[in-house]
Parts: sequence; structure tokens; C-alpha cells
Amino acid sequence: MPNQLWLRIEPEKAINSADAESLQVRVSYEISIQTEDKQNDSHPASDIIRLDRHASAESKLEPVLLSKPIHARLESRQGQELADLGEIDTGPGKKGEPVTPSFLQSP
Repeated sequence: MPNQLWLRIEPEKAINSADAESLQVRVSYEISIQTEDKQNDSHPASDIIRLDRHASAESKLEPVLLSKPIHARLESRQGQELADLGEIDTGPGKKGEPVTPSFLQSP
């Protein structure tokens, strides 16, 4: 079943730099599609979220299959990958609760 995912991206420490505006986050996920024979299937999709001078952004992804992995990468505006941000945890959380990408979590 497709759902929506609200993302808020913000740095751990305050940033105020025009350099941050040259960055974007590519979020890769899957969406539900219906095949010609009326079967449900999934299809890869992605969105680009552009960061502001504070390295922050908010976005809503819809539709997105929350039961499938959702992955994020930091890129330049030209699409060059700068860092793999890891998988986004789509488990239940409280409003305003930060979600740490898997690559930053302690083992």
C-alpha cells in the first residue's frame, strides 16, 4: 500500500554557507504500480531534495512503499555522489524525533 513520507533534513551543527546551497539529497525508494494483468508490482523511483544555505530542507514523498528500503545519498547539484547517507528508518517515531541514518548508528 503506498504511503507518504515526510522528511526533514538538518545538520547536527548550525551551518550558514552558500556552499550548502550547492548540495542535494537523492532519496531512492519504490512505488506501487499495477501491471497490465492487474497485478500489484513495485517500481524504483527517486526524488531530489535541494538543501538551503543552512543545509536544511523539508519534503514529502508520495506515494512511497514504506515496506521497502528507502535510501539517501548526498550529491552535488550536478549529480555527483559525495556521501552515502544510508537507509532511512521508516519505523514509527514521535513528531520531531530525529532519525539517524544507518551509517551513523552505533553497532
